[in-house]
Amino acid sequence: MRRLDGLFQAVIILSAAATSFVVAIGVVNKALLATPAMLTTVATAARGVFRFREKHVSFATAAEKLKFERLDYQSRAAGSQPTPADVEKFATALRTIVSDELGAWREMQSDAGQLPTNASRQPST
Repeated sequence: MRRLDGLFQAVIILSAAATSFVVAIGVVNKALLATPAMLTTVATAARGVFRFREKHVSFATAAEKLKFERLDYQSRAAGSQPTPADVEKFATALRTIVSDELGAWREMQSDAGQLPTNASRQPST
């Protein structure tokens, strides 16, 4: 996802520069004149809709939280049999991380208009 964000960012910058260049040299062909502007618009819209950077940061943060919980559990259980309280604490921490990540994903998708909101889920009469 990070690479896609970088790719779209590069396309936006290069096509914006190409638009200025094509206008400056006075290209008469309208299709050639419109192509860089169209690429800029499409890349900007795709980057805004798909939110590559936000998704990358969210996934990386969740992964680090999960790694920490695993390490914490392993350090508590090192050398001895884990207690039911340790297992419960570990399971609760994992559930919390996953639940938070799913909540953030749902919010991100509903902001982009890709999921129905609660208001639209109400049964019709």
